[in-house]
Amino acid sequence: MLTCIAIDDEPLALEVLKKYIAKIYFLDLKGAFTDPFEAQKLMETSPVDILFLDIQMPDINGIEFSVSSTRKIQPLFLPPPSANMPWKVST
Repeated sequence: MLTCIAIDDEPLALEVLKKYIAKIYFLDLKGAFTDPFEAQKLMETSPVDILFLDIQMPDINGIEFSVSSTRKIQPLFLPPPSANMPWKVST
């Protein structure tokens, strides 16, 4: 079992990601956050193997966030949605 957390500043995108993660039997979602700094608090106290991370966020981008982590975590970056992506969620 791999532990993971998800960080995305868009709540709807985070909900979609949570549903996909729930379908993968070997992933254990420890938390989903719209605020990367709240996620950092969990990462300091709980082991996390995989980090699903939005690249574009208002206060800190995903790359900066992953580099700032003191723990070795495998980040998986989520690209920003664009009009030509067929899986884009419409509101």
